[in-house]
Amino acid sequence: MADRYVVYEALEKERSRNGGQQTVLRLDDDTPLLLPTPDYDLAACWMHGRRGFVKAERHGEPDADTALDLIAELYAVEALAREQVADIVDPEQRQAALLDARRVLRDTRSRPVLQRLRAWLDQVVAVPTLPLDKAVRWLDNGWTQLIRFLDDPRIPLDNGLAERVIRGVVLGRKTYAGSRSEKGAKPPRSGCCALLQHRRELPPGGRRPQGLHERSRPPSPPGARRRLPP
Repeated sequence: MADRYVVYEALEKERSRNGGQQTVLRLDDDTPLLLPTPDYDLAACWMHGRRGFVKAERHGEPDADTALDLIAELYAVEALAREQVADIVDPEQRQAALLDARRVLRDTRSRPVLQRLRAWLDQVVAVPTLPLDKAVRWLDNGWTQLIRFLDDPRIPLDNGLAERVIRGVVLGRKTYAGSRSEKGAKPPRSGCCALLQHRRELPPGGRRPQGLHERSRPPSPPGARRRLPP
């Protein structure tokens, strides 16, 4: 899964321009060498497709509920496929059984859901510039890539797993942007590690016990008034 424009610009045009081959320079004498470009199937992410309707629902557009309910049915089918193979212990057998379960359930259950969603997209009327209009156009433009998972059980419904894996790198881009070197990145990295460790040591509720890490102060004498700063 990837942005369809990035993949199209980087691979499809290069492959069609060279007749199914891409130009690669050899490292020894810089002689051009033609190598075949690997075939690929571009699939779009339903997590990103759903995101626009979540924003539309928060914006107060009631029609977004229909799309969210239908997309939720797609995810329910995927969860059912995982439940059917949850008792298989061997990883390879479980993966093969998962693909078989996906193939059957996607054809019998997900395909009718997508037909209903497609019919809703064709008849819904959205106000231009509002979030619902943007969400509908996103699904409509990427529909071919979004439904590709129906014919290939190896394609997941979304790209959430890969995005969670690189989440730390993405969130740290601005932190490390001015480091310019590995040595320069060590101080902010150490600070982040210390902060995370500090958060892990916090008790339930997120607050330390009263008086911890605070300088003790002698009690005021009886009848004395606390002087406030000007």
